[in-house]
Amino acid sequence: MCHRTDAAVLALAVRGRALLVLALLALGSNAASPAPPDAEVPLELRLKTAFLYNLAKFVDWPPGAFSPDGSLAIGIYGNRVFARAVHDGLDGKEMRGRRVRVRELERLTPDADGCQLVFFDGSCEEQLPQLLAKLSTRAVLTVGECDTFLDRGGIVNFSIEENRIRFDVDPDAAIPCGLKLSSRLLSLARNLRRPRGAR
Repeated sequence: MCHRTDAAVLALAVRGRALLVLALLALGSNAASPAPPDAEVPLELRLKTAFLYNLAKFVDWPPGAFSPDGSLAIGIYGNRVFARAVHDGLDGKEMRGRRVRVRELERLTPDADGCQLVFFDGSCEEQLPQLLAKLSTRAVLTVGECDTFLDRGGIVNFSIEENRIRFDVDPDAAIPCGLKLSSRLLSLARNLRRPRGAR
């Protein structure tokens, strides 16, 4: 059974550009939009892009998880349109002293093409058991947007429901990956999965 507190609910009922701003603030008082909002990019895609950027701020990767150039690579699997939006919004930006690189993943290699964060589009739901199994012990933050994502082994799942953004976290899934999730991130989650085997 999932644990839930009112303070852990990230529910934003504000419309338009204000929704984007509040979504960023929810993941850090100093958070700012990684790129000026583009009126041609749907709000949903801008919100998702902003969340990926801000989620990464609250995760510590183990030594050796990054490529020699020290960049933070974000992979987008299963949605070319979103991959372009994330690339346009984040590629080349800096986050915690690292240059962000965005890659569209047409297939998932065992090392996720060197990515430290991989987002799985909701259309990949049937493939998730096989895809996530490849990354279950890799230093990769897996992020999805379908109801069964955490059940399949994912770490963070989020959704946009009636202009409300909600996300759930399974801290236990991050342990074999060597990832450390900040208490700030966990406090903002709607639901936290109990450690496997806990009563």
